[in-house]
Amino acid sequence: MPVKRALVVDDARLARVVLSRMLETYKLAVDTSESAEDALEYLSSNKPPHVIFMDHMMPGMDGLEAVQAIKQNPRTAMIPIIMYTSKEGEFYMGQARALGAVGVLPKPIKPAELEKIIHGLNLLPDQPDLPSPEVSRKPVPPVMAPKTPPVPRSAVVEVAQEATLKLEHGTVSLLKRLLDDQRTKLKEELTSSTDDIAERVAQILQQKNAAASRWYHFTGEYGWLKLLTLLASVAFLAVLTFWHAGRDDLIDSKKPQETVGMLPGDASSITFANTDKAPMTIAHQNALGEEENTTLQEAIEKRIKAEEKNSKLQQTIENLKTQMVDQRRRLLETVEWTINLNNQHSFEQMPLGDYQASLLNELISRLTAIDFKGAVRLKISVGDFCLIRNETGDYRVPPDDMPIQNCQTLGLTPEQSMAQSTRQSFGFTRFLSGAPYNSGKINIDVVTDGKEKPLYKYPILYSVKTAGEWNRVARLNNRVEIVIIPAPEKDTEISLH
Repeated sequence: MPVKRALVVDDARLARVVLSRMLETYKLAVDTSESAEDALEYLSSNKPPHVIFMDHMMPGMDGLEAVQAIKQNPRTAMIPIIMYTSKEGEFYMGQARALGAVGVLPKPIKPAELEKIIHGLNLLPDQPDLPSPEVSRKPVPPVMAPKTPPVPRSAVVEVAQEATLKLEHGTVSLLKRLLDDQRTKLKEELTSSTDDIAERVAQILQQKNAAASRWYHFTGEYGWLKLLTLLASVAFLAVLTFWHAGRDDLIDSKKPQETVGMLPGDASSITFANTDKAPMTIAHQNALGEEENTTLQEAIEKRIKAEEKNSKLQQTIENLKTQMVDQRRRLLETVEWTINLNNQHSFEQMPLGDYQASLLNELISRLTAIDFKGAVRLKISVGDFCLIRNETGDYRVPPDDMPIQNCQTLGLTPEQSMAQSTRQSFGFTRFLSGAPYNSGKINIDVVTDGKEKPLYKYPILYSVKTAGEWNRVARLNNRVEIVIIPAPEKDTEISLH
């Protein structure tokens, strides 16, 4: 078995010597470079090593820039790179992994952590380079997805713009007309109800004032004495009347009775005589009280009706808000579906390249125009390609007519798949550095599904004859899916005043 080789890049001579001695204990051949520029020159003129240990802080080109340059070169993109640095923190580790590094070792390097890296990258002499092809899958009929013609970005922009304008214009116009009409009607009804109540209350007050004025005119300053005299007179007249009535009945039962005051059994007909003006009866006072109660009852009923209409208006507004949320969701689903019509890329292409950066930039500008709040997620999946090695030892996709038996591997190791899925161009990295987007209302995150969740099932291995049949499905699974995740909707209060 050939000896596996490692490249150590560090500007400090002592650090290069220490790490080289540690790697040689694992029977690895070690080459060293004192700068990132020397490392790039070494990779251009020598056979690619099995692993690169890259220092971070170096004069000239630093370690992160060197990692990016190595990953952009198709000849060296598949080499696993381990960063080692004295820096700490999740931010640096995330930045290194985003640029293509498969791991980070802290300085000074601990033997236990280095051994874990060596085992994880299969760098020991008794570990195989690649896993054998999987042949134990249950037979299922091959599923081939039809090819979808690529959709130009201008079509995506037109669909999003037209749908956005229609949604915003139609919904806002409908809501504005409804609110204006309901507000006008409600104000008219409330004004009319208030005027009626005020008019009725004024009439009642006038009637009470008039009754009080007549009473004062009748009684004068010594009203209690006059009232007592009047009651005594009424009582005397009543007794005299009953006495005369009983005597007249004995003489002539047909003679009409003339009574003054209260008739027996009629408590509601008490009158006050000897006054200048019309008498005020108890029935009249009761009528005034009943009229006041009727007026208040009508006002209460009108108020209840107004509250019911207000409740119906609020319910209508809630229904419109629900419709707007549903229409907005369907719009985002349409845009998401359109963008993902052509989200596959070849084995040689970077999953996070300039095209994805341009597409994301256009998408975010459109989402900003409709005041979108949420996240845009990029889900990267890696296809299990039929691969062979070229003369430099790098993997490449063979011609479609090559027999499937000549494939040296079907898919990469998990570490190689991770390195493959995190490759990104300088333009994409520069685009991500422009965060936050829309004042922090839109977040972008990148997740990697690897090859664990293929969207399309691969054919049965023994039923495939050529590499092209297998790689046709691998290309469909080798994709970058864009998912639009809106933030939870918050309730919005609409004033009716």
